[in-house]
Amino acid sequence: MLTKRLGDRIYQFFKSRKLAVSLLFLLAVIAIFGTIFNRGEIDSGVAPLDPSIWLSYFETGEFYHSPIFISAIGLLFVNLTVCTYDRLKSNWRKLTGVSYAVEDNYILSLPFHFSCLAPQNPLFLKEFLSSDGYKIYNNEGIFYGEKGKIHSWGTYITHFSIILVIIAGTISALFSYVGTVGIFEQKETDTYYNWTKKKYQVLPFTIRVEDLNVDYYTPVIEAEIGDKRISLKKGDEIFYKNDKIVFFDFLPDSMVMNNEVYSISEFMHDPAVLFKIYRDGNFISNYWIFAKDTGYRNSMPLPYSIKVLNNLYLVKSSESLLNIIENGEIKLRESVSPNKSINYKGLNIYFWGFNQDAYRNYFTGLQLSYEPCLWFTWAALGGVLCGLCLTFFISSERVWIKYSSGQILIGGKTSGDKEKFNERMQNLVNKIKRNL
Repeated sequence: MLTKRLGDRIYQFFKSRKLAVSLLFLLAVIAIFGTIFNRGEIDSGVAPLDPSIWLSYFETGEFYHSPIFISAIGLLFVNLTVCTYDRLKSNWRKLTGVSYAVEDNYILSLPFHFSCLAPQNPLFLKEFLSSDGYKIYNNEGIFYGEKGKIHSWGTYITHFSIILVIIAGTISALFSYVGTVGIFEQKETDTYYNWTKKKYQVLPFTIRVEDLNVDYYTPVIEAEIGDKRISLKKGDEIFYKNDKIVFFDFLPDSMVMNNEVYSISEFMHDPAVLFKIYRDGNFISNYWIFAKDTGYRNSMPLPYSIKVLNNLYLVKSSESLLNIIENGEIKLRESVSPNKSINYKGLNIYFWGFNQDAYRNYFTGLQLSYEPCLWFTWAALGGVLCGLCLTFFISSERVWIKYSSGQILIGGKTSGDKEKFNERMQNLVNKIKRNL
């Protein structure tokens, strides 16, 4: 008996509206503090649910992974589950069936009710309600009309969807991760760095970068030639003194070996501008200018100076061709770019960018993201939106018309616009009076 009484108290506590309001208030306060005092330097390598770091979050302003926040979410989950179950259990028959056998006192207690003499032919009442979109039930001297019944499911759909969001969020916090990997062209790897767990891990497959392509917009430079300052596009020419100077080429990346200039790739590091110098209509020399001092010296001195003040070379597009290899077999061959990712076995692979190492070798940067409940979460959020729309934008209406012994009793209620509903019911009453 004592155990049952204790169980009832616990049940009543978890289905309490006061508990729900208190938890929502607490979560709102945590959200406010978490937004204002959010710690930007949080160690992303520590698992979000690692208990060893919870206390430190209070000191640094990161509240969203703290015990109090997680406990509040857990209590809200239990509260919503118990409330939904309790209300669904008591209202299941009303939601799934039709119960319209009511006493006169119930009709008279409704927000709208009216009584008068019964018309000679009450069937027109059924036609009136049917033409207004009501589903009609008729039995034992009662006309019952109902529409918008799906409105009653809105609260339950919302509660159930929020429960699913909490479940999906918990699974994501426990099992999702974000990682990065850099792969050189024509190289492959099955190892990546897991930022969530702060360690290197092995993938169940191999990623190989077959090709890395970068396209640039036509470069524009601002140059100072002698006492002239001018903007030039590739192919433009300028005459200065006795020379014709042509902006012939621009190498986003170049290097110097044995006092010769080489283009080693088409990437934007150590850019070099090539001018071709013509005198009296004859080509006399190439003239290189570098953004950095590379040690190259132009073999022919000029009687004036050439300086590149600014250069503009913007990436137009970039992509990498990847092979996903498993058990020695290519399972997927697809390109990734800033606007295009690929998915293999639930792992999202994004193009992070390209760069070079200390030895001027270029690699493709990839971000790996595993979110096992992403679509489940979106579906649950869609359920929340659907439930809210049913609750606030679709109204239910119920009308009882009971007639016996020459008398007719009308009553109705709505969850929507009461003025419009009363106006519609008054039109029905006026029609009854005209048929007396």
